[in-house]
Amino acid sequence: MQTNSMASKRRVVIDGKEMTNVVSVGEIKFEKSTIDVPTSNRIKKIASGIITEPDITIRFETPRSQSDTSKSDDAKFLQKWFENGSSYDVTIIYVDANDVEFDKLYLYQCEITNYQDTAFDAASVTYAAVDVTLAPYDHKWA
Repeated sequence: MQTNSMASKRRVVIDGKEMTNVVSVGEIKFEKSTIDVPTSNRIKKIASGIITEPDITIRFETPRSQSDTSKSDDAKFLQKWFENGSSYDVTIIYVDANDVEFDKLYLYQCEITNYQDTAFDAASVTYAAVDVTLAPYDHKWA
């Protein structure tokens, strides 16, 4: 059973500006590629030393009305980012239930590879959602 002291959340900062409407950040999983090495009567897998940069999905809340006049500034920024094909540095800050920072992940030159501006979020009656998938060029743990 998870206690409040075990709870954690993530804050997202894009080029120095904290995004206020973050609902969730998807799983961030780094993996090393493997190589099949044939030996006598077996094929063994060894790590190649090449780390795959993961795609990262982030969900932002936005007002229910999706007309351009009511979109939040964050939603407009994300849409322009996707349409222009720009790249930005993104920092994901891990904080505990008391909002105390315990880790940071720097993602360099991220591009949005998937932008989904949903009309509503069936799981929530209070907000609609914008989902984006980021493809970072490189990363560094703080």
